[in-house]
Amino acid sequence: MNISDLKSDWKSYALTLGLLFVAFGIYWITRPFADIVASKTVSIGELSKAQRMNITLAAKFLDGATIKPGEQFSFNKLIGPRTERRGYLGAPSYVGPNSPSTTGGGICLLSSCTYQLALESGMAIENRTPHLRTVKTIAPGLDATVWYGQSDLTFVNKTNSPIQFHAFPDGSDLKVQMLGTRADIHKCTVRTYQQRNDRDHLRVRVVRSGLGRDQEISDDLYGVPRG
Repeated sequence: MNISDLKSDWKSYALTLGLLFVAFGIYWITRPFADIVASKTVSIGELSKAQRMNITLAAKFLDGATIKPGEQFSFNKLIGPRTERRGYLGAPSYVGPNSPSTTGGGICLLSSCTYQLALESGMAIENRTPHLRTVKTIAPGLDATVWYGQSDLTFVNKTNSPIQFHAFPDGSDLKVQMLGTRADIHKCTVRTYQQRNDRDHLRVRVVRSGLGRDQEISDDLYGVPRG
């Protein structure tokens, strides 16, 4: 092989490498989950060990889940039954005025974070149930209690692009992210309005802006624990 052939081979190799770099650059810019469109970080350090374990287990099912345009998201369908056989533990949960131990207790923190991301990214909320009373870990009006077979969190992806969830423990925190294409997401502002009706009850209205008009999302009445 002479020098001329070597130069020709090198030019061909350089051209191929350059095209690969360009193709990768285009993919990197236009990939479907290029942007973090919404993110929540909440502390789980003060929760019980069983609650943290339940949340971490449920987060593994949420992590990597995708919703296509026009597709419905169902928290219960995705996470599945919270049973001992599937690894869930008995842990305190907010049921009525008490905090009894239920299998899977604690994962409402994960569903509530998911609900807040859906609100902020313009998802069409279909089903969401508030707690009966205020809880320490979640701001009233922004919670979403889930109970397999009864209360579910569902919403529809009304954007033109798929979205993907990432959920994982980060030290003493839980981090939940929604990934997608920022240009296709309707970034919304969520406001809460609180009114103390009496000593034992709190009314909370949630209004969302960013879809061309103000939209009242919910109007909830919570019991307020004393002490």
